[in-house]
Amino acid sequence: MRLLRQALLGLLPRPVVQFMFAQRQVQQRQVQQRQVQQRQVQQRQVQVQQRQVQQRQVQQRQVQQQQKVQQQKVQQQKVQQKVQQQQQGYDNIDIAKLAIVRMSNGAESSRVSASGLTGVDPAPITYVNSLSSNDNIPALMAEFYEALFDMRSKGEQHTSSMIFTAPSWDNNFESWHKRLFPVLEASILAAGLGREIGIVCFHPGYLTPAPDHLSRNPFGHLPSTKKLRSWLDEHDERFSSSMNDDELTLAASYQRKSPHAMINVLWSRQLEVAEQKRKSSLLYTQNIKKAYNKLSKNYLLGL
Repeated sequence: MRLLRQALLGLLPRPVVQFMFAQRQVQQRQVQQRQVQQRQVQQRQVQVQQRQVQQRQVQQRQVQQQQKVQQQKVQQQKVQQKVQQQQQGYDNIDIAKLAIVRMSNGAESSRVSASGLTGVDPAPITYVNSLSSNDNIPALMAEFYEALFDMRSKGEQHTSSMIFTAPSWDNNFESWHKRLFPVLEASILAAGLGREIGIVCFHPGYLTPAPDHLSRNPFGHLPSTKKLRSWLDEHDERFSSSMNDDELTLAASYQRKSPHAMINVLWSRQLEVAEQKRKSSLLYTQNIKKAYNKLSKNYLLGL
């Protein structure tokens, strides 16, 4: 076919052949221009679609951000309401609910502690309220260590102890003591703070953990019922014989009940001074007697 085309062209006059080639080139350029235009139109369409998708994504993010801000505002309002109720009630909290806080480091009120300890100057108690959501351990840990850093930077002269409350955990004692406190213990020991601070666990639904859990994670908790029974027998055998193990557990646990889920942070040095001033086994016995005498047996069994 190619040879035939060349033969035919050879028979045509030269001007005709040149015109035919010129026409062919014009047609090719037109085809190329149409292809270029089509590609440009397609690219513009793709760019328009991409901009529309990006705009929708930006709008969606803005809506999500607005919703998140609104949720945070609602959460903060709820927490602030609880904080106001909490602050109003601190001065009137029953001593049995904060027995370890008040008696272990010489607190004479809900505002100042470490009084009456030789070599330790009284200082204000710091109150910190967590805004973390329920079961959000990373968020709570971040807030806790920020508050702990502030407490350590101020020192014992300006902060005798810290009460760190987490109202969103009030109805979740299971995770509070089984998940959070083991993580808290591991992080404090890993940070090398085990000999600098002491941690005490409080919660509205506090109940002395099971013996197998205490054997692995005693950090911040009451001694086992078995250990408390031995102390009761040592200091007041008659009183000890008047209550069964369930009543003993509930009376002891009442010492750790608080208005909100709470972590009490104490200076280890003050605890050591307090240990020299009083005997732990006697202190626990006295606290259990206060709780037991305050509440009837029927109320204890109904807690």
